Amino acid sequence: MFHIYLCEDNLQQLNTYKQIVNNQILIFEYEAQIVQATDNPLDIITATRMNNERGGLYLIDIELNGQKERGLNLAAGIRSLDVLAKIIFITTHSEMSFLTFERKVEPFDYILKDRGIESVKKQLEEDLRLVWKRRNTIGEKMKTLFTYQIGNRIRRIPMNDLLFIETSSVPHRLILHALHRVIEFNGNLTEIGKNYPKLFRCHKCFLINPENIVSLNTKERTVEFANHNKCDVSSRKIRELKKMLS
Repeated sequence: MFHIYLCEDNLQQLNTYKQIVNNQILIFEYEAQIVQATDNPLDIITATRMNNERGGLYLIDIELNGQKERGLNLAAGIRSLDVLAKIIFITTHSEMSFLTFERKVEPFDYILKDRGIESVKKQLEEDLRLVWKRRNTIGEKMKTLFTYQIGNRIRRIPMNDLLFIETSSVPHRLILHALHRVIEFNGNLTEIGKNYPKLFRCHKCFLINPENIVSLNTKERTVEFANHNKCDVSSRKIRELKKMLS
Protein backbone atom coordinates (compact mmCIF):
# COMPACT_ATOMS: atom_id res chain seq x y z
CA MET A 1 0.00 0.00 0.00
CA PHE A 2 1.31 3.43 -1.03
CA HIS A 3 0.95 5.93 1.81
CA ILE A 4 0.27 9.63 1.22
CA TYR A 5 0.60 12.46 3.74
CA LEU A 6 -0.70 16.04 3.50
CA CYS A 7 0.30 19.02 5.63
CA GLU A 8 -1.50 22.32 4.90
CA ASP A 9 -2.76 24.94 7.37
CA ASN A 10 -5.53 26.25 5.09
CA LEU A 11 -8.44 23.89 5.70
CA GLN A 12 -10.14 24.64 2.38
CA GLN A 13 -6.95 23.97 0.44
CA LEU A 14 -6.25 20.85 2.49
CA ASN A 15 -9.68 19.45 1.60
CA THR A 16 -9.14 20.35 -2.07
CA TYR A 17 -5.84 18.46 -2.17
CA LYS A 18 -7.45 15.48 -0.45
CA GLN A 19 -10.20 15.43 -3.08
CA ILE A 20 -7.70 15.63 -5.95
CA VAL A 21 -5.63 12.78 -4.53
CA ASN A 22 -8.62 10.57 -3.70
CA ASN A 23 -10.10 11.11 -7.17
CA GLN A 24 -6.83 9.97 -8.76
CA ILE A 25 -6.72 6.91 -6.50
CA LEU A 26 -10.29 6.05 -7.54
CA ILE A 27 -9.86 6.71 -11.28
CA PHE A 28 -6.58 4.84 -11.71
CA GLU A 29 -7.21 2.24 -8.98
CA TYR A 30 -3.94 2.99 -7.23
CA GLU A 31 -3.16 0.81 -4.22
CA ALA A 32 -2.75 3.97 -2.17
CA GLN A 33 -4.38 5.83 0.68
CA ILE A 34 -4.11 9.12 2.53
CA VAL A 35 -2.94 8.15 6.00
CA GLN A 36 -2.60 11.66 7.42
CA ALA A 37 -4.03 15.06 6.41
CA THR A 38 -3.34 17.77 8.95
CA ASP A 39 -2.05 21.28 9.65
CA ASN A 40 0.30 19.96 12.35
CA PRO A 41 3.79 18.84 11.25
CA LEU A 42 4.15 16.73 14.40
CA ASP A 43 1.23 14.57 13.24
CA ILE A 44 3.11 13.84 10.00
CA ILE A 45 6.32 12.93 11.83
CA THR A 46 4.44 10.67 14.25
CA ALA A 47 2.60 8.89 11.42
CA THR A 48 5.86 8.41 9.50
CA ARG A 49 7.57 6.90 12.54
CA MET A 50 4.65 4.51 13.10
CA ASN A 51 4.60 3.37 9.48
CA ASN A 52 7.12 0.63 8.62
CA GLU A 53 6.75 1.18 4.88
CA ARG A 54 9.16 3.67 3.32
CA GLY A 55 8.86 5.67 0.11
CA GLY A 56 5.70 7.60 1.01
CA LEU A 57 4.42 10.69 -0.80
CA TYR A 58 4.30 13.96 1.15
CA LEU A 59 2.43 17.12 0.05
CA ILE A 60 3.62 20.03 2.17
CA ASP A 61 3.10 23.78 2.37
CA ILE A 62 6.33 25.62 3.19
CA GLU A 63 4.71 28.22 5.46
CA LEU A 64 2.65 26.58 8.19
CA ASN A 65 0.70 28.39 10.90
CA GLY A 66 2.54 31.65 10.29
CA GLN A 67 6.02 30.11 10.47
CA LYS A 68 7.69 30.69 7.12
CA GLU A 69 10.11 27.74 7.10
CA ARG A 70 8.16 25.23 9.19
CA GLY A 71 7.34 23.15 6.12
CA LEU A 72 11.04 23.00 5.25
CA ASN A 73 11.82 21.82 8.77
CA LEU A 74 9.12 19.17 8.40
CA ALA A 75 10.60 18.03 5.07
CA ALA A 76 14.05 17.71 6.65
CA GLY A 77 12.56 15.60 9.44
CA ILE A 78 10.75 13.39 6.93
CA ARG A 79 13.92 12.91 4.90
CA SER A 80 15.80 11.75 8.01
CA LEU A 81 13.10 9.13 8.67
CA ASP A 82 12.26 8.12 5.11
CA VAL A 83 15.17 8.33 2.68
CA LEU A 84 12.90 7.14 -0.15
CA ALA A 85 10.19 9.76 0.46
CA LYS A 86 8.75 11.77 -2.43
CA ILE A 87 8.22 15.34 -1.20
CA ILE A 88 6.08 17.85 -3.12
CA PHE A 89 5.88 21.43 -1.90
CA ILE A 90 2.67 23.36 -2.65
CA THR A 91 3.31 26.97 -1.70
CA THR A 92 3.06 30.67 -2.52
CA HIS A 93 6.75 31.22 -1.75
CA SER A 94 8.54 30.90 -5.09
CA GLU A 95 11.50 32.79 -3.63
CA MET A 96 12.20 29.97 -1.16
CA SER A 97 12.73 27.18 -3.67
CA PHE A 98 16.53 27.52 -3.38
CA LEU A 99 16.28 26.68 0.33
CA THR A 100 15.10 23.17 -0.53
CA PHE A 101 18.52 22.58 -2.11
CA GLU A 102 20.39 24.18 0.79
CA ARG A 103 18.50 21.94 3.23
CA LYS A 104 19.06 18.90 0.95
CA VAL A 105 15.46 17.69 1.23
CA GLU A 106 15.40 16.67 -2.48
CA PRO A 107 11.84 17.70 -3.44
CA PHE A 108 10.06 15.83 -6.21
CA ASP A 109 8.25 19.00 -7.28
CA TYR A 110 7.62 22.60 -6.28
CA ILE A 111 4.06 23.70 -7.10
CA LEU A 112 3.09 27.38 -6.87
CA LYS A 113 -0.37 28.17 -5.51
CA ASP A 114 -0.56 31.63 -7.08
CA ARG A 115 -0.89 30.10 -10.55
CA GLY A 116 -4.44 29.11 -9.61
CA ILE A 117 -6.15 25.95 -8.40
CA GLU A 118 -6.58 24.49 -11.91
CA SER A 119 -2.83 24.73 -12.49
CA VAL A 120 -2.15 23.19 -9.06
CA LYS A 121 -4.63 20.39 -9.82
CA LYS A 122 -3.09 19.63 -13.21
CA GLN A 123 0.47 19.60 -11.86
CA LEU A 124 -0.47 17.51 -8.84
CA GLU A 125 -2.28 14.94 -10.99
CA GLU A 126 0.74 14.69 -13.31
CA ASP A 127 3.02 14.23 -10.30
CA LEU A 128 0.83 11.47 -8.87
CA ARG A 129 0.87 9.58 -12.17
CA LEU A 130 4.63 9.95 -12.53
CA VAL A 131 5.33 8.91 -8.93
CA TRP A 132 3.13 5.84 -9.39
CA LYS A 133 4.74 4.92 -12.72
CA ARG A 134 8.24 5.15 -11.26
CA ARG A 135 7.16 3.25 -8.16
CA ASN A 136 5.91 0.36 -10.30
CA THR A 137 9.08 0.36 -12.42
CA ILE A 138 11.25 0.26 -9.31
CA GLY A 139 8.96 -2.40 -7.83
CA GLU A 140 9.62 -4.73 -10.76
CA LYS A 141 13.37 -4.27 -10.38
CA MET A 142 13.18 -4.68 -6.61
CA LYS A 143 11.70 -8.16 -6.99
CA THR A 144 15.24 -9.34 -7.75
CA LEU A 145 16.63 -7.61 -4.63
CA PHE A 146 16.07 -8.02 -0.91
CA THR A 147 15.83 -4.72 0.94
CA TYR A 148 16.51 -4.19 4.63
CA GLN A 149 17.20 -1.21 6.85
CA ILE A 150 19.93 -0.60 9.43
CA GLY A 151 19.32 2.66 11.24
CA ASN A 152 18.42 5.24 8.60
CA ARG A 153 20.27 3.44 5.83
CA ILE A 154 18.44 1.34 3.23
CA ARG A 155 20.51 -1.59 1.94
CA ARG A 156 19.92 -4.29 -0.65
CA ILE A 157 21.34 -7.64 -1.66
CA PRO A 158 20.49 -9.81 -4.69
CA MET A 159 17.79 -12.36 -3.89
CA ASN A 160 20.02 -15.00 -5.47
CA ASP A 161 22.54 -14.44 -2.65
CA LEU A 162 20.00 -14.80 0.15
CA LEU A 163 19.99 -18.24 1.78
CA PHE A 164 17.72 -17.81 4.79
CA ILE A 165 16.63 -15.44 7.55
CA GLU A 166 16.28 -16.55 11.15
CA THR A 167 15.06 -14.98 14.36
CA SER A 168 17.62 -13.71 16.86
CA SER A 169 17.72 -14.18 20.63
CA VAL A 170 17.31 -10.40 20.76
CA PRO A 171 13.63 -9.39 20.39
CA HIS A 172 12.68 -7.85 17.02
CA ARG A 173 16.10 -8.69 15.56
CA LEU A 174 16.67 -10.97 12.58
CA ILE A 175 19.79 -12.61 11.17
CA LEU A 176 20.13 -12.80 7.40
CA HIS A 177 22.44 -15.49 6.01
CA ALA A 178 23.73 -14.75 2.51
CA LEU A 179 26.30 -16.62 0.42
CA HIS A 180 29.24 -14.58 1.70
CA ARG A 181 28.00 -12.64 4.71
CA VAL A 182 25.75 -12.57 7.76
CA ILE A 183 23.69 -9.47 8.53
CA GLU A 184 21.66 -8.48 11.60
CA PHE A 185 18.80 -6.02 11.31
CA ASN A 186 15.45 -5.16 12.88
CA GLY A 187 12.48 -6.87 11.29
CA ASN A 188 9.62 -9.34 11.44
CA LEU A 189 9.58 -12.70 9.63
CA THR A 190 5.84 -12.56 8.99
CA GLU A 191 6.03 -9.13 7.35
CA ILE A 192 9.04 -10.15 5.25
CA GLY A 193 7.21 -13.28 4.14
CA LYS A 194 4.29 -11.14 2.93
CA ASN A 195 6.60 -8.78 1.04
CA TYR A 196 8.73 -11.55 -0.49
CA PRO A 197 6.42 -14.42 -1.47
CA LYS A 198 9.31 -16.34 -3.08
CA LEU A 199 10.68 -16.97 0.41
CA PHE A 200 9.23 -19.94 2.30
CA ARG A 201 8.38 -20.08 6.01
CA CYS A 202 9.64 -23.58 6.79
CA HIS A 203 9.63 -23.08 10.56
CA LYS A 204 8.49 -20.43 13.03
CA CYS A 205 12.14 -19.35 13.32
CA PHE A 206 13.21 -19.59 9.67
CA LEU A 207 12.34 -18.00 6.33
CA ILE A 208 14.27 -19.70 3.53
CA ASN A 209 15.04 -19.16 -0.14
CA PRO A 210 14.03 -22.46 -1.82
CA GLU A 211 16.14 -21.66 -4.89
CA ASN A 212 19.32 -21.95 -2.82
CA ILE A 213 18.54 -25.25 -1.11
CA VAL A 214 21.12 -27.95 -1.83
CA SER A 215 19.36 -30.82 -0.08
CA LEU A 216 16.31 -31.71 1.99
CA ASN A 217 16.57 -34.38 4.68
CA THR A 218 13.03 -35.52 5.41
CA LYS A 219 14.12 -37.85 8.22
CA GLU A 220 15.99 -35.18 10.17
CA ARG A 221 13.61 -32.50 8.89
CA THR A 222 16.37 -30.12 7.80
CA VAL A 223 17.42 -28.27 4.66
CA GLU A 224 21.03 -27.57 3.72
CA PHE A 225 22.48 -24.71 1.70
CA ALA A 226 25.62 -24.26 -0.41
CA ASN A 227 27.60 -22.90 2.56
CA HIS A 228 26.64 -26.03 4.60
CA ASN A 229 24.32 -24.11 6.92
CA LYS A 230 21.19 -25.99 7.89
CA CYS A 231 17.67 -24.95 8.90
CA ASP A 232 15.01 -26.93 10.71
CA VAL A 233 11.77 -27.68 8.89
CA SER A 234 8.58 -28.21 10.88
CA SER A 235 6.81 -31.54 10.33
CA ARG A 236 3.74 -29.87 8.82
CA LYS A 237 5.89 -28.04 6.25
CA ILE A 238 7.90 -31.03 5.00
CA ARG A 239 5.36 -32.19 2.41
CA GLU A 240 4.82 -28.68 1.03
CA LEU A 241 8.56 -28.04 0.74
CA LYS A 242 9.21 -31.44 -0.84
CA LYS A 243 6.55 -30.73 -3.46
CA MET A 244 8.05 -27.30 -4.09
CA LEU A 245 11.51 -28.78 -4.73
CA SER A 246 10.38 -31.67 -6.92
